Amino acid sequence: MGQVTAGKVTWNGPACVSRSWADDKITLGEEVFNQGSFGLGPGKCGAIVEASIEQISVVPLPAAVWGGVIFLSMLGAGKIVRRRN
Repeated sequence: MGQVTAGKVTWNGPACVSRSWADDKITLGEEVFNQGSFGLGPGKCGAIVEASIEQISVVPLPAAVWGGVIFLSMLGAGKIVRRRN
């Protein structure tokens, strides 16, 4: 009188996530879970879904680079003024 059950997790494809500094592609694996009588038999109870994250592109940070150049220029100018005094 037992009923054999199982479920399957499927995904439509990879998800693309865009952040301010990079773009990522997240891919999730498909899994079968709760195999056996009423999902409780000697089967696979639960599922572990594997995920992989791939960095697609990196967005450059020109503001940080220019901020660093300006900061170093100001330090150099301060040392020159200090030497003259």
